[in-house]
Amino acid sequence: MLRIFVAALLFGHAVAMATVFGPTPATSRPLLIGVAGLVIGWLVLLPTLAWPAASVWLRRAATVFDIALISAFLHFGAQEAAGWYPLYLLLIGYVGFRFGIGALVVSAALGVLGFSAVAATTVFWQQQPALTAECAIALLLLPILVQGPIRAVMDARDSAAAADIAKTRFVAVLADALRAPLIELPNSTRADFARAERTELPPQVADILDLAAIETGTYAPRAEPFDLHALINDALVAGHAMAESKGIALRVRIDPYLPYRLRGWRQSVDRILGNLLSHAIETTEVGTARLHLNTLDSDGAQVRVALVVEGGTGAAPMIAAAMADPFAAHQGSGGQGTVGLALVKRAAELMGGQVTSDTTPEGHARLTVELTLAIDTAAPEAPLVSGGCPVLIVTGDSLFAGNVCEYLAAWDAPVSWIGEGEAALNYVAWLDPATRAVLLVDVDVAAARQCLARLAITGRNRRRAAGATGRGRRDRRHSR
Repeated sequence: MLRIFVAALLFGHAVAMATVFGPTPATSRPLLIGVAGLVIGWLVLLPTLAWPAASVWLRRAATVFDIALISAFLHFGAQEAAGWYPLYLLLIGYVGFRFGIGALVVSAALGVLGFSAVAATTVFWQQQPALTAECAIALLLLPILVQGPIRAVMDARDSAAAADIAKTRFVAVLADALRAPLIELPNSTRADFARAERTELPPQVADILDLAAIETGTYAPRAEPFDLHALINDALVAGHAMAESKGIALRVRIDPYLPYRLRGWRQSVDRILGNLLSHAIETTEVGTARLHLNTLDSDGAQVRVALVVEGGTGAAPMIAAAMADPFAAHQGSGGQGTVGLALVKRAAELMGGQVTSDTTPEGHARLTVELTLAIDTAAPEAPLVSGGCPVLIVTGDSLFAGNVCEYLAAWDAPVSWIGEGEAALNYVAWLDPATRAVLLVDVDVAAARQCLARLAITGRNRRRAAGATGRGRRDRRHSR
């Protein structure tokens, strides 16, 4: 990109010369050189973008072209183009800091040859022997003056690369050591290990194993159909327990139009959900941690989901740094929180998603994970299982109540419309205190809270209450 920018500057200078002095051979040649620089610059850039690990010969050829372009422009531009001589110095310094001492020496030698050719064939430079000599000496001294800083930069770059490799090896060795006792069990198979990992390994160890697999390129979860709402409910079981132990509230909102029968990396989605919830709860000292699941887009075959957690007061840059490198010095010892966030970022990116962090107007940290998941259209319609819980519909809209009753015709428990306001509260008051009910509330959230209080629903039972806070929710066909 820098090459194209410089060529554009030379082209602009040539256009200015042609405008001032008119279309003459002396002004048309620099113009052609500027055009050639733009064209060849794009021809070099496009392969580099397509193949980032470009051939070393392409880089060398591009350096030769850059020197030739500057030399030709100085030659044909004569006195009017002499001010572009510092491009030699810029090119030599850039190549040295980008590719090292060897490239610095080669580019400096090419610069000296190019400028020598210009000085030998251009009248302006022949008439300025002192200026020509000083410019040539500058080209010779530049590699000597900058080799110290270049060596320091290259050493720092090598040290960082070596540290990154060592860290990856350490995590891989640690992961192998943790897996070894399970893999070496008599008559064990990979499937047995996968089941044991899901059921026996602590979340901290499982996160490290997955992160190590991602870093070493061996992470390959199995694509399988799964129930998104079931994963959410499983994550909320642990989430509510953690929140209650800290004395904070946990609020969850699930888009009623979010499909639940999906297909993809179930294990990865489960880990992302669990780690997001854990992060929100761990960083919230007082108040409320929130989890929202929203549908961003759906075409019937795929759905794009946004998983949003809010909680704590962590700064967005610190959270982004923790996700980028959980083992960095400023992240402490790479604890479970940072490892979990790093796994969220890596897994989401492998699934074609993205992770962003920002701050809410209230000052709470907010993490958003966007994922595209396939809708499992081949799965049969799941039966509605009530677990013996009656359905109580709180609404003043008889049409809405009728629609809900129609949709829940296959429910294996009674469905009752109990009105709204005081009528609903009175009905709830008459129920047996031991009754566990599924409460569907239209619009009035306050009424829902009062009904829940009357039912004395425990933390576990409260998760069975589904709130329909808008008329648009009447199309929901699956409730837990």
